[in-house]
Amino acid sequence: MQSRSFVRCGIVAHVVASVVGCTDTRTVQETRPPSGCYECHGAAENGNVAPPPVIWRDPAVADAHPQHLQANDVHAAIPCETCHVVPQTTDDPGHIDTELPAELTFTGLAVADTTTPTYDAEQRRCSGTYCHGAKLAGGGNPAPVWTGGDAEAQCNSCHGDPPSGTHPNADRCSLCHPAVIDEDRHFIAPASHVNGTVEAIGQDCDSCHGSGGDPAPPKDLAGNTATTAAGVGAHRQHLATSNWHKTVLCADCHVQPATVDEAGHLGDAPADLVWGALAGTDSASPNYDATSHTCSGVYCHGATIPQGGGNRTAPDWTDNGHSQQQQCGGCHASPPGGTHPQVDTCEVCHGSVVDAQRNFVAPELHIDGVVDVACDTCHGGNGVAAPPKGLAGETDITTRAVGAHRQHLDTSTWHATMACSECHVVPAAIDSPGHRDNSRATVTLGALAKTDSPSADYDDVALSCSAVYCHGGGMQDSGGSVPAPVWTEGGHTEVEQCGGCHSLPPLGTHAPRSDCATCHPAVVDSGRNIIDAAKHINGVADVLATLACNGCHGNAAGSPTVPADVAPPVDVSNGSDAARVGAHQAHLRASDWHAPLLCSDCHAVPATTNAAGHLGQPPADVSYVSYGGTCDTTNNQCSDDTDRYCCTRAIGGNCSATAWGNNTTTDADCDLAGYNGYDWAGPYPPAPSYASGTCSNVYCHGARLKTGFGGANTAPSWTGGPMLVSSPPTAADCGTCHGYPPGGSPHPPNANCSQCHQEVVGCSYFKDSTSCQAQGCNWTVATSTCSGTCGGPLCNVTFKQTGTNTYLNHINGRRNFP
Repeated sequence: MQSRSFVRCGIVAHVVASVVGCTDTRTVQETRPPSGCYECHGAAENGNVAPPPVIWRDPAVADAHPQHLQANDVHAAIPCETCHVVPQTTDDPGHIDTELPAELTFTGLAVADTTTPTYDAEQRRCSGTYCHGAKLAGGGNPAPVWTGGDAEAQCNSCHGDPPSGTHPNADRCSLCHPAVIDEDRHFIAPASHVNGTVEAIGQDCDSCHGSGGDPAPPKDLAGNTATTAAGVGAHRQHLATSNWHKTVLCADCHVQPATVDEAGHLGDAPADLVWGALAGTDSASPNYDATSHTCSGVYCHGATIPQGGGNRTAPDWTDNGHSQQQQCGGCHASPPGGTHPQVDTCEVCHGSVVDAQRNFVAPELHIDGVVDVACDTCHGGNGVAAPPKGLAGETDITTRAVGAHRQHLDTSTWHATMACSECHVVPAAIDSPGHRDNSRATVTLGALAKTDSPSADYDDVALSCSAVYCHGGGMQDSGGSVPAPVWTEGGHTEVEQCGGCHSLPPLGTHAPRSDCATCHPAVVDSGRNIIDAAKHINGVADVLATLACNGCHGNAAGSPTVPADVAPPVDVSNGSDAARVGAHQAHLRASDWHAPLLCSDCHAVPATTNAAGHLGQPPADVSYVSYGGTCDTTNNQCSDDTDRYCCTRAIGGNCSATAWGNNTTTDADCDLAGYNGYDWAGPYPPAPSYASGTCSNVYCHGARLKTGFGGANTAPSWTGGPMLVSSPPTAADCGTCHGYPPGGSPHPPNANCSQCHQEVVGCSYFKDSTSCQAQGCNWTVATSTCSGTCGGPLCNVTFKQTGTNTYLNHINGRRNFP
């Protein structure tokens, strides 16, 4: 404790003037809140620091300090610091160093819920404080006079009774605030009132509206129970279990809150209508007129039934009983108009919903957002949507409504089952656009019908399809006997036979053979019986992809990898047509004068049976393959050393040995037909061609040899027979592709072929001493062989038959001279 003198004598309101003088010395506690606050204000006898009484004012003026600071039966005690800064010591700044009245600095409860309170010292009024309902509505005195007494704060002073604004229009406070107030409006926990928190419980919905566990009025928030009250209306007719319609949910018309104080819940009456999915079904535009109390444009009352004709499509919410609404014809005509069949035997189409007496056997299926009707209730039958019967009960297949529906859609032994969507747009619901808009169904061909046939069409007058895949339109084949069947034509037996939709064998791109099982073993057997109907007319050509080449052409008993066994005779039609057979074997089989050719020298060999370009009509496409490296003819260099042989051919064989060795290098990738030969001045690659049974401009027949080399038949006929007929060949034979000897520079006019082409020709053909020596050759008795440099005309063109250097080096893409 310390003693010092007060020097602030001017502030007499804050000293005990009647006890000590301003200049007198007195003892104070400076390090704690003055325990004797009531020495200057309040009452010492009860330790109350708040006025009244006050010793510096006589008589004391009564104000609301006690009502705030003392707990009572309405609220808890409010701390001094709610309205003032409470000093820690007597001479803290702002305590006794300012003029009266005391400064108000609102904190805590006064500013709860983001309020902004003020105090008018002249009128002695608080305003904008949480404590007096600044955030509530309807209060009769939210800005009370500080000195006005108890009348300034009643139950309806701070908020309405009941509160308005977002508060329910109900004055039974204990329903929502049972921990604070009882049924008689006595506060049972005053400390929970005006405490900064809304002490409301998460009570059941029917605590405020509805009853008996049902949240739907009656009663409404105002306690009304008559259906003529807007708060009650037809709530129970919608939400209660019904014998004629689906039970409606609160969420179909309102946002259903998860908690009492959820945004949008505790608003002014009437409740906001936020339509749910059912009310807006079929793109309905529901609306509620709060003045006339009528709904309009809602699915539930027939707004989306075209030309429905209901007499109560905009019912009055407060119309007691709604008896007319419950009758058939209230929401839609009976029967409905528009595209609805004009019959009133509802049970025929809606048997799962209503019976013949119009009693609802399943009310939950009525007004549920779905038209409960099976396809076969209107057309078809026994669970099958396709007629018979038609919409008018037709059963005869010669009628348009029936026709060949079942032939297409029933399980078949010879074709895949069709889907309704292949000819019609299948509706998702009975009232989908396009379903009942016309007097008869519209034919809209689907993906299967248009497979490989974009021009597929249906003639609605002739009742026939044309160019549809299902009837051969995708096969480029006009040979079928019934390519455009009439929809109403009897049993369609011709269509069911092989040859009805396509020729037998098919034309177009199909191979001309009718042993179907050879290529389609998964679909048909050797007797042309369909063994898997799902794979016939299914949009896919089920062809055996790994069928061996000689399964269709060539020698079926031979090797599928030997070119000669793959090539005709026996063509793709299982015959020996001259044009299709021709000189295949002469080219592909080894002879005594040339190497065998490969299939790829004249054709593109397919990787699989159904490869593009393979299964076409004869004759097969002749596609000469061109090979060769990129050559630098100036420097005699090739871009790819592995392809130097092809490059050598391109520049005429003058490439230097240092660049890539000699010109005897073989290259399996070099085709013969495109070989450039001696025509050094000619273009590369050559342009071989095949037309009208004749090859031309091909290496194999000397067409690319330099002018003057003199081949007698450089464009032979494919069906003209063998090129060389003599054994050994004669001069005439050798002169077929080139002259004998070849003429022109640089070839010498020398017929002694073996002098330069010892790898190809020689004397070994002659097997006895007489014939050998007759040609000027040498006969070796010990080995019985003819050899030497022969001088006779025939010996020079005899092709060697054995050893490494043989006839296989003739017409093999190389010149074969050292």
